[in-house]
Amino acid sequence: LYSGRSVPKAAVVQPQEPVANGRKKVMDEISKYLDDMVASKRPGKSVRMNRNFLNAFANLIGKEYADEYNRDDVIKFRNGLLDKGYERKYIDTQMDFVLTFFRHWIKLPIQMERGDRLKYAANPPEPYADEEIIAMERRAKGKFNLLVRLYRSTGCRLQEITHLWDTDVNPHTKTIFIHEKPCTDCPDCRDRGGVWRPKTRAGTREIPISDSLVEELL
Repeated sequence: LYSGRSVPKAAVVQPQEPVANGRKKVMDEISKYLDDMVASKRPGKSVRMNRNFLNAFANLIGKEYADEYNRDDVIKFRNGLLDKGYERKYIDTQMDFVLTFFRHWIKLPIQMERGDRLKYAANPPEPYADEEIIAMERRAKGKFNLLVRLYRSTGCRLQEITHLWDTDVNPHTKTIFIHEKPCTDCPDCRDRGGVWRPKTRAGTREIPISDSLVEELL
């Protein structure tokens, strides 16, 4: 009942604004994106590259919210890297990381136009000449000599030989077996949850080697 006294108004509690009315702060989203990569057991190298490239982009442009970014910002980032003298392929890689972040994580694809991406000459791996391989085999001694000959005869990648176990050498079939296996020695393997795996699915394979190489490896 009304008693004649003034009733104090209830204190109005302002609800916390939900992500700025649905808008996402770009630095917060970069942090969440990196955390998700770590939780997904992505290689440490990938996480570090994303961190460096995305922070460099966001710091250069300086906009607070993710929905403020557009094609002009990516071009400004590209031109800034060009002015600093970075290689075109390296710049294009950085642009890829930025565009992937907005497309897959923010769900706001930035549409680039024809000519926005840099053109650069393809740089395929340069094979060693025969005389270079012969020179390496002559100079290398002991286990190093064995490594040179193993790489030459199998065509394996560095990490494939690095992660070769004695149990991967089969003296009956005269092969080495490249496959996924536990590893806690390498930072990237630890980031994946303590496992090493070939770079591609086709990388899981058996490779024939000579009788003498089998004996030396064992």
